[in-house]
Amino acid sequence: MNPPTPKLSPIQLILLTAGGAIMPAYTFMPFLREMSASADIWLSVFVAVFYIALFSAPLLIFRIKFKEKSLVEAFKAVAGNAVAKAIAVLYVLILIINFTVFFSYMLRFAGASVLQETPVWAIALVILVPVTYAICKGGGAIARISLYIVPFVLASLLLFALFGVKAEGLKSMLPVGASGFKNIHFTGFLMASQFSEIIVFFVFASWLNKDKKIIKSYALTLTIFLIASLFIIIPIISVLGFNYAKITPNPYYVFTRQVVFYPTIEKFQSINTLITIPAGILKLSAYGFTASLILKELLPKVKREILSISLAVIIFVLSLLPIVSRAVFSPYGYNVLSYITIGAYAGIPLLLMPLLVRRTKRTAHNERLIQN
Repeated sequence: MNPPTPKLSPIQLILLTAGGAIMPAYTFMPFLREMSASADIWLSVFVAVFYIALFSAPLLIFRIKFKEKSLVEAFKAVAGNAVAKAIAVLYVLILIINFTVFFSYMLRFAGASVLQETPVWAIALVILVPVTYAICKGGGAIARISLYIVPFVLASLLLFALFGVKAEGLKSMLPVGASGFKNIHFTGFLMASQFSEIIVFFVFASWLNKDKKIIKSYALTLTIFLIASLFIIIPIISVLGFNYAKITPNPYYVFTRQVVFYPTIEKFQSINTLITIPAGILKLSAYGFTASLILKELLPKVKREILSISLAVIIFVLSLLPIVSRAVFSPYGYNVLSYITIGAYAGIPLLLMPLLVRRTKRTAHNERLIQN
């Protein structure tokens, strides 16, 4: 086992999880390019939050039942050592895939906005070095960093929305619900199925102060995710229009370039650029640390720092492979990843629920026998 990580405050856990969850929308917004997506995509966010809460319920139940146990220990208590390790391997693969996907988004963003003439491998190193350093420093350091980065992200969303959204732009979003219940519903489902931050939440929540409520923290995480997503999506649709936003590689960045604060202040979209890089590094650090921590349980004789550096090297190599880039940005890549992710974080814990119920009943029965 790793040395004990410092106890986290609820606000650290909430900001870390919510900050990572909003980054896909803050950058490339891949769900905007789905066939079912429409100008009513802001309504799909409400559907997505409902599905996220529903899909996360089994894993949250495991977290509550085994408050201070690791992921492997929690599943081992219910399904045995072999099954627990198999699930852990799958979760590590999911985290690595999601890490690679978002890392590819970050490379494209940095290459298009601030480092146009820099080779991809150099950009990859610029991002991976601080990510690897944060992972090696541990979960407590990553959670503390979220206190400084995520509030700036949220404040920037409010600032750009206040100065960028006009009343006449909102009229272009009418009539509400014109795309139909089916499209709104399916787009929300896809958004929810990509919510891999629940795995990060599960791991970090074991270090919450004992007297704090896990459900309350997760509810606040989803509330921040909902509000922040609306502050991203509504300005994009109202200013750029859905059809243009759908074909734009980074719609929120393009939106920020249209915002004028005062006639004498120009290029205020640089705020977006300055925030995106560190916020992306924070999200990648959370993914990488969670993966390395689970791997440490599977390979207890290997130092976590070595595992972290090894993961960084693997991601670096994968990011330079053309086949990986084509898969990430293909029309079907997002859907495939969505279904794999939802199967991992929702399907597996749901299948194990009968075993958890049986174990709970057996434990309660044994306690009654001891009392008698």
